[in-house]
Amino acid sequence: MARWRSLILGFLLSAFFLWIALRDLAWPAVWQSLQQAQWQYLIIAIAIWSLGLLARAVRWRVLLGDQGRLITTFHILNIGFLLNNTLPLRIGDLARAYLVGRTGASASGWTALSTIVAERIIDMLAVVLLLILVLPALAVEAAAIAGGLFMGGVAVAGFAMLLILAHRPEWAQALLRAILHLLPFLRRFALETLLNRLLEGLAALKTWRGLAGAALWTAIAWGLSVVGSWTLALVFPALPPTAIMRAALTLSVVAASFSIMVPFTLASVGPFEAAAVFALMTGGIPRESAVAYAVVWHAGTVLTYATWGALGMLGLGLSFSQIREGAAGFQPVSPATAGSADESGE
Repeated sequence: MARWRSLILGFLLSAFFLWIALRDLAWPAVWQSLQQAQWQYLIIAIAIWSLGLLARAVRWRVLLGDQGRLITTFHILNIGFLLNNTLPLRIGDLARAYLVGRTGASASGWTALSTIVAERIIDMLAVVLLLILVLPALAVEAAAIAGGLFMGGVAVAGFAMLLILAHRPEWAQALLRAILHLLPFLRRFALETLLNRLLEGLAALKTWRGLAGAALWTAIAWGLSVVGSWTLALVFPALPPTAIMRAALTLSVVAASFSIMVPFTLASVGPFEAAAVFALMTGGIPRESAVAYAVVWHAGTVLTYATWGALGMLGLGLSFSQIREGAAGFQPVSPATAGSADESGE
């Protein structure tokens, strides 16, 4: 029953955001844009997005302490992206944590999960930096600017917290011990073991090498995302390669990344299109051209994630149902297994 409620809510949210993006649309103009498209540039854009996935896999391996083979990390990352684009509630992130533990890497699933949280915060920081760079060139409403600055503050605070936890893990451990002293019934959940494993996932941020590696590959990944959006614009001859146009395309990357925060929707259908169309129109792009671009962009990225995710499942010898069930059953360490798990490193 809960699953059906989530699906219905996701459908309603998608329908609402699609209505925002598509209302009062001149569909013949959209069709004309698609007819005039130069599809060879879409192939180049997909290649750039694929390189972006590779850069993200390298960054994740850095955060994991260079553990495991890069090809395995790449497969797991792509499977996570595939699930996030086919199932609601970001279950792909849990799948990544589950698969790290399943593949026999020395990092546990919960350690991997903390690196994924670190990824999200670092990405948010990168997105806000992009936003700051493009806002002066575009006519953006004050409310949107305020929202972006708020997210920037959240990202900075989150990153600062990551660094504090990485360099002073004893502070988190002392806080947990105090909580357990006040609420002893919580000891049954093996929270100390869980906290230690989560803190292990921040170990890469303790060193300058880890920080520099994470920053470098984050910059490369987001740079490729921006270049991919610029390349996709070449599909549509009506989109002129001007500085304002490139700023609007960059803002669309920012807006689309925020759109995935809307829960329950499948593949962010609706929020993605509405966010992209809003961003593109700040650069003076007609709504019809913006819609054509957003639809092709979303379809192209979903195709990219689906292709690499399917290849990842083949590479790891797993089925979609196995991964989905494993992610859905991903649980913290139980008291009965905490000791043996610490010894085995699973």
